[in-house]
Amino acid sequence: MADDSNANVPSQEPRASSGEVTGRVKPPTSWALPLITAAVLISAFCLYYFVYVAARREYLANRNFRSLAVLGDQIQAMVSIHGSILEFSADLDDPGRHDAQGEKENLEQFVVIRPEDQLKKPAEREPEALKDYMKYLAPGLQLPPADERHTKPSKRASRLEVQRRNGRWELVLTADRHGGSHKDYVGSLELSGVLRPLVGSLPFDDVLLVSKDGTIVYQSNKAGPQFTTLTGLLQAQTGEDTKSTGSAAESKPTDGAAEIKPTGSSARTKRAGSTTNANSGPASEHDDQETSGRAVVINQNADQSWRTKSKHLTDVVLAGTRYKLFLQPVLVDAFTHHSNQDEPAQEWVLCGLTSAKALEWEALSISSTFMVWLTALFLVGFMSAPVLKVLFINGREHLRLRELGFLGFLLVLLTSVFTLSGLNAVGFPLNDDTEEQLDQLGTRLSRNIHDELRQMRDQLQDWCKSSGLTNDLSKTALSALAHHQKASNSDSFPHPAPGHAEKSEVIRSSPAIETKTTHRIERPPAANSYPYLHNVFWTDDDGQQAIKWSASGYLTPMIDLSRSRLYTAPKLTYLDGKGPAFHFDSAIPLNKFEYLAGLTMSTMDCNPNLFKPKDESDMKGGSASLTSQPLSLIDPILPFGYGFALVDETGLVLFHGDKTKNQHENFLLESDWNKQLQAAMFGHSTQRSLTVKYLGNDYQMRVMPVTGVSQAPWSLIVFRDVTFLGT
Repeated sequence: MADDSNANVPSQEPRASSGEVTGRVKPPTSWALPLITAAVLISAFCLYYFVYVAARREYLANRNFRSLAVLGDQIQAMVSIHGSILEFSADLDDPGRHDAQGEKENLEQFVVIRPEDQLKKPAEREPEALKDYMKYLAPGLQLPPADERHTKPSKRASRLEVQRRNGRWELVLTADRHGGSHKDYVGSLELSGVLRPLVGSLPFDDVLLVSKDGTIVYQSNKAGPQFTTLTGLLQAQTGEDTKSTGSAAESKPTDGAAEIKPTGSSARTKRAGSTTNANSGPASEHDDQETSGRAVVINQNADQSWRTKSKHLTDVVLAGTRYKLFLQPVLVDAFTHHSNQDEPAQEWVLCGLTSAKALEWEALSISSTFMVWLTALFLVGFMSAPVLKVLFINGREHLRLRELGFLGFLLVLLTSVFTLSGLNAVGFPLNDDTEEQLDQLGTRLSRNIHDELRQMRDQLQDWCKSSGLTNDLSKTALSALAHHQKASNSDSFPHPAPGHAEKSEVIRSSPAIETKTTHRIERPPAANSYPYLHNVFWTDDDGQQAIKWSASGYLTPMIDLSRSRLYTAPKLTYLDGKGPAFHFDSAIPLNKFEYLAGLTMSTMDCNPNLFKPKDESDMKGGSASLTSQPLSLIDPILPFGYGFALVDETGLVLFHGDKTKNQHENFLLESDWNKQLQAAMFGHSTQRSLTVKYLGNDYQMRVMPVTGVSQAPWSLIVFRDVTFLGT
C-alpha cells in the first residue's frame, strides 16, 4: 500500500525540469527579435543613403553641369548669329568690302525702303532702310548712328568685348575688316536682354556669367548678394573648400611644353599642335586640333582665382546661407561661321548657385509611390501580430474578447491599406484628372501637328509647281552662265539676258504695303494652303540657297545649308501614306536668332516636271524647304503645369514646350534613362501614363503617336509635374 500511495503522488521533478528548460530557451527569444529588426532597419537605411541618395546626388550634380553646358552652347550660338548679322550689315553699308560691285547689288535687294521713308533724301533714306532691316534680323543688336560708322578704325584689342554703358553690361561685336574696307562696323548687344529667356528654366537660384577678364557681366538674381568679379565670389568659399582647393592648386602638375603669356586682360596658352586649359590640366585629345593649318589657340580667362583653383563644384556661404557653386568654362568666339576667323576663342565662365539645403533635400526625396508602399508594408507588419496569433494559436493560449474586437478592427484597416496600395499601383486617379488631361492634350497636339504638316507639305508643292519658280530657275541658270563666263574669260558661252547678268540670287516677297527697293522684287503666288510660313527656298546641289520666297515684306539673307540637318538628313517621312517623302526638323538659322521648324524634300520630288530630262542644272540635285513657326509646336498654349516634347529615337528634343530646349536637351538623359519610357518611345505610344523622374522631379507622362505619320523616328511625349500632387 505504501508503494501504491507513493506512486499516486505527483512528482515535482518534471515540473522543475520543465521550468528549467523553459528558462533556458526564453532568454534568447527576448533579444533575437529586436536585434533582427534593428539589423533590417540599419541595412535598409544604408541601402537608402549610400546607394539611392548617392546616385541622386550624382545625377543632380551632372544635371546642373549639363544645364550650364547647354546655356554655354546657346550663348555661343547667340554670339555667332549676331556676329554674322553684323557682317552682313557691314557688307551692305560698305561697297569696299566686296571684290565685285554685283555682290553689293545682290545684297541691296534684301533692304526694303518703307513708305514713310521714300520722300527722304537718299543719304538719309538708305541708312534708315538698313536700320529697319537690322531690326528685323536682330531686334536686340544696337548699331551706332550712320555718321559714326564712317569713322577711323578703333583700337579695339578684340572683335568680341564687353563694356558697361548706362548701368548695363553690353557685348560689343566688331565686324572683320577685309577687302578694301578701312572702317570698323560695331554693334552692341545688351546681355541681360538676351540671357533672361535662357536662364528662366535652369535649376539654379542665381546664374552668373564671367567674361574673359574675370568680371561678372551678368547676374540673374538682383535681390540677393551682388558680385563684380569671380575672385570676389570664390572668396566666399567655406574654410574646408578653400584649404582643399589651395592644396590642389599647389600640387597640380604643370606642363612644361606649354607657354602661358598674359596679353592685356587675358592670357594665351600656346602649344605645338594642342592647347592647355588652365583649369583642367593638360589638353585632352579633343583639344589637339588645327584650324586652317593653324594650331588652336584659346584666350584663357585672366581671373587668377579661376586659373589657380581647379574647383568646378564648391561650397560658398552668402549672407549666412550655404550654397553649392557650380562653375563651367565656356569657349566663345565672335564669328564661328566666317571664313576669315583668325581670332582665338575666349574662355568665359558660367556659374550656377543653388541652396545646399534645397539640393540635399532634393537628393533625399523619395517618390510618393515608394512612400505609399513603404507605409503599407509598415502597417501590415504592425497590424499582423493579432492575425499571426490566431493562425498559430495552440491549446494552452486563449483569445480574449478585446483581442477579438481589435482583430476585426485591424482586418478592416488591412483591407483599406491593400485596396489603396493596389489602386495606387494601377494608377487610379483618386479625384485627379491628370490621366484624362494628358490623353486629351496628346490627342489634340497629335492632330494639330498632322494638320500643319499636311498644310506645309501642300504649300511647298504648290509653289514648286508655280510658273514663277520656272522663271526664277531660268534667271539663276543665266546668272550661273554669266559667272562661269567671267571666270573663264571666254566668249564661248552665251550672254545672259539684260538685267540678269549680275543677279546670282532670286528673291520674292509679299509686303503688306507697297514698298520700294533698289531692285524690283516680284511677289510670290498667294500662300493659300499655309499662310503662316516664313520662307520657302530652293538650294543647289551644294546646299547653297539660290531662290527664296517670303510671305512677308522682309527676307533673311542667303546662307549655306550644306552642314544643316535640313539639307543633309535623309528624306524618309511619309504623311497619310502618300509621297513625296520629306524631312521635318527644328532649326535655329544662322541669319536670324529665332526658333523655326523646317520641312524639306528633294526639288525633283517636289515637282518632277520642273526640269527637262536633258537639263544639267545644279538645282536638280538640290532641295526645296519651307520654314515656319508652327502654332502646335512653338509657343503653343498649354494648360498650367503641363508640357510636351517631340523627340527622335535617340531622345534628342526637336520641339519642347520650352522652346529654348529645342535641339539642346536629350529627354532620355534627363529622365535618367527610364526603361519604361524607352520602351514606350520604341513603340511610339503607351496605354496609360507613366511616372518618371524628369529633371529631378516626379512627372506623369504619356507617349502618343503622331497621327498619319509613317517612317518618322518621332515620339510625342506629354507630361505634367505631379510633385505637388504627391505632397
